[in-house]
Amino acid sequence: MDRFLDNVEHNRAQGWDGGLDEVQRRSLHQAKALTESHRVRPPHPGAAGALIGMNHDPAQGRSWQLITAALTATMGPGRDRARWTMFLCPVHEADGQHHNPSLGVRYDPAQGKTIVRCFAHCDDEDVLDRVGLRVRDMWDRLPERNPNQPYQRGQRRPPSRAQQEQQRRVSLVDKAIDYARLPIPSKPDLGDAIGPTENVCGYLYRRPDGGEEGVVVRHKTPHEHGDKKSFTQAHWTGTSWEPTGFAPIPYRLPELLDGMQTGREIYVVEGEKDVGRAMDAGQVATCNAMGAGSWTPEHAKWLHGAGRVIVVADRDRPGYHHAAKVAETLDRRPHRPANHPAVSTPRYEGPPQ
Repeated sequence: MDRFLDNVEHNRAQGWDGGLDEVQRRSLHQAKALTESHRVRPPHPGAAGALIGMNHDPAQGRSWQLITAALTATMGPGRDRARWTMFLCPVHEADGQHHNPSLGVRYDPAQGKTIVRCFAHCDDEDVLDRVGLRVRDMWDRLPERNPNQPYQRGQRRPPSRAQQEQQRRVSLVDKAIDYARLPIPSKPDLGDAIGPTENVCGYLYRRPDGGEEGVVVRHKTPHEHGDKKSFTQAHWTGTSWEPTGFAPIPYRLPELLDGMQTGREIYVVEGEKDVGRAMDAGQVATCNAMGAGSWTPEHAKWLHGAGRVIVVADRDRPGYHHAAKVAETLDRRPHRPANHPAVSTPRYEGPPQ
């Protein structure tokens, strides 16, 4: 923060003020006073921006003022929402492109703490480091610790073995992502829609007896700079299709169970199109509906008894996290649920109108 403010003052002395008005200059000096009182480290290289709209309400606490000042100076002003003030994330949205802000900040007066949460799952420590802060800056005042007690009332308990194992798994996934040098995901700007949404295809999800349980419909909407894809679900009630979700069963379930009975290897991939390609190549494959992040332990129950399950990750960050989630549920090896009763259903002719 000091380095950024010094650069602004230097530029002003050279006759360039970066377009800052008097209100913004006063906010800069207020931010500098805050950072000096908290001994903030210099910001991440390349951090720049004008500090405006900073909230100076004392009820918010010093941590709120410090963090919002640093984020505003680095990424621009935040946008107030119902519970969160949303900023551009300095980790994955600092490329100068257009983004919908995904970093939420809010103040918890009960803890005297400012909560920082990237809804794209960037690490809090990385976020704060990019704006020259530390995790300790999230608290108005660090809690006093009693060295004679492992924890005190009101403090967080040490993580359990299960929590430590989960943290280890997440850490391994993040390391794999770093080693693979996978880019941070960002949505391309397709421009405005220039035509109606069209149905591309439907993927039927069948129960073990072959009866239809639901369908995932793939759509495309033409835009100025390409087609935007989307997906919807429909559930077969026995008499009609309803536009809602359906039971969490794997895709191509009858073929999956047949392959398990004959000792075939089972591939778990991310989408129905990949399942089709694997099946065409002579393999047995499955996935869950609605892509990465939607796999549940209920899906994993159907794989109990498989000789070998191979989880295939899409080569992107969501794909790696999805594959890790699938692998975690397979470690538990639960029992397969009972089959659903057979019903007679008509051929699916398209999503409900």
